[in-house]
Amino acid sequence: MNALVFALTSVFVLILISNTAYAQTSTPIQYDVDITLIDIGEINTKEGSYDLKFLLTLSSDDVEFTTMEKLPVIDFVNGDLDEDIVVESIEPHRYSFEVDGKFFNDMSFRNYPFSPIDLLIKIEPEYQTIDQAEFTSTHLDKLSTKYGDHIPGWILIGVNDSITSVVDVNGRTHSHYVAAFHLERPFLSNFFTKLFPIFIMVSIVIFAFIQNPKQHKMAEIGIGMFLSLVFLHAAFLGADLPPLDYLTMQDKILIVSYVTILYALSEEIIQQRYNKESNAERALKINRKMLKFLPVIMIVSALALLFL
Repeated sequence: MNALVFALTSVFVLILISNTAYAQTSTPIQYDVDITLIDIGEINTKEGSYDLKFLLTLSSDDVEFTTMEKLPVIDFVNGDLDEDIVVESIEPHRYSFEVDGKFFNDMSFRNYPFSPIDLLIKIEPEYQTIDQAEFTSTHLDKLSTKYGDHIPGWILIGVNDSITSVVDVNGRTHSHYVAAFHLERPFLSNFFTKLFPIFIMVSIVIFAFIQNPKQHKMAEIGIGMFLSLVFLHAAFLGADLPPLDYLTMQDKILIVSYVTILYALSEEIIQQRYNKESNAERALKINRKMLKFLPVIMIVSALALLFL
């Protein structure tokens, strides 16, 4: 009888130990992620790429990095590293290394030239599912770049991070960490380089429009400004933007400018007809009437493009 009780007790203890061991092994290792930005290099908006250099720190109470045979391998989902990572420090529960590479992200240019852009860093534990390794984040470290919050040509306006889970093509779920650095161009420099020339050209056409129709200079001025806008538009598209399937804010402003100039040129064609007939009074009346409708034409064309 005692032997039977001892045998049953032994089996129960073994089952309990086995379940406990399984529960321990099935608990994922949690890595707290911190990113310190060191430098932002070239930002290529046409390719949607940007060069980043940053310090990535993993902290965990579940492992001792100094005794691990192989340190955790991180998959930079949207990045292409220029060289091997450089280990900065290894402590029992903290592992830091420097990363330098080119990263990619889909950028939106609907509000171009005032569109902010997001520089994203996406990482996952390589070869480990969410049951084996999981990311956490208490906060993003205070950002530090050699330029402070100002990067040449850009202003750093904010940062945030998020953690989700993603499923790969094989149906395995991984912990997915994303750090986002939000940049925008300085407003004044952007306005004077991208939009101010457009307003100047349209203003010249409007000033010529309101002059006495007997001066006969509207056609030369209008055609010259129209061609200048076309070349300016092509230069902007070739310099900064990739092929897009939507209109940017600058495109809409340029289209309204085209409509304004074409409207003014149509008035000049009518003027030439009445000038040939020596009907100056009639020509002046048409000029003033079409001038009154000019703001309406500009507003209607702008509203028509608002939802495109």
